Amino acid sequence: MRRRSLGDSGRWVRASPQMPGFEEAIRPAVWDMAKGTYAKIGLILDHPSDLDEYNVWDIYDVDGGLRAFRLGKTTPYGVKGGLVGSDGSKEGRTAVKEYASEWYFQPGQYGEVSHRMETLVLDAGAPVVCAVYAARVLNKPIEFADDGVHYRRTLKNVGDVTKILVGRPYGVPVTSIAAPRCPIPPRDLAGRQRMPVDQSDESLFEHAASRVVL
Repeated sequence: MRRRSLGDSGRWVRASPQMPGFEEAIRPAVWDMAKGTYAKIGLILDHPSDLDEYNVWDIYDVDGGLRAFRLGKTTPYGVKGGLVGSDGSKEGRTAVKEYASEWYFQPGQYGEVSHRMETLVLDAGAPVVCAVYAARVLNKPIEFADDGVHYRRTLKNVGDVTKILVGRPYGVPVTSIAAPRCPIPPRDLAGRQRMPVDQSDESLFEHAASRVVL
């Protein structure tokens, strides 16, 4: 898969461990970008193997130099977006913003967002998933918000966070954030309840991706 970004000669390229030079060049470059991107918001990545949480790697190549990355994970619903970042260059930061603005429109591509990433994605008009369906896609307990699309979860080292599922997961209805039309959650699930803490690194990484400075 190759996608041309707007405004320069760079390309998004789907990378894999089978590619020549992956371990020698691609993984170290993405690792350096990840450390530089997330240290600013306090997420400490311990080892390059942390990135193996994700099996879908998209890298932004400009004349042989890697400027940005986006990592995702295959699920029964498609590819769930994970860590994103850049080398801090204007090209890299612009590529991530443009990619985030269009990525969630494609069938089978979705992600859980909040903070800066939520603003960027919703401003672009990306479809959203009603919270009652998000609970099934995530396979995690959530507390439903009154608007039908937002929900609350509790993450390790973070606490309570309000999220929204965006994009087009396979086989799941979507709606518009401008005028969401969502089913009412079952009565026994609608009230406030104590959320168990999600201890997964995946959820922590994805929360960090929503707060990253692009």
